[in-house]
Amino acid sequence: MALTSQQIEKFRELYKTQFGDELSRGEAIEKCMQLVSLMRLIYRPMSVVDQQRVLKRRKEIGLDQ
Repeated sequence: MALTSQQIEKFRELYKTQFGDELSRGEAIEKCMQLVSLMRLIYRPMSVVDQQRVLKRRKEIGLDQ
C-alpha cells in the first residue's frame, strides 16, 4: 500500500495532536504502515446476524435505552 503525501501529513498532524510529539516523514510512514497492518489483522466486518445479536444483548444489559 502506498501512502500519499496528504495522508502522511494528516497522520503527522493527528499524531502530534494525540501524543504531543512531532514525527519525521520517515517515522510517520513507518508508524502509519504499522497501524494499517494492525488494523488489517484485527478488523473483521460484522455480519447482519452478529449485529442483531449485539443490539439485542445491549438492550438486555441496559446499554441501549
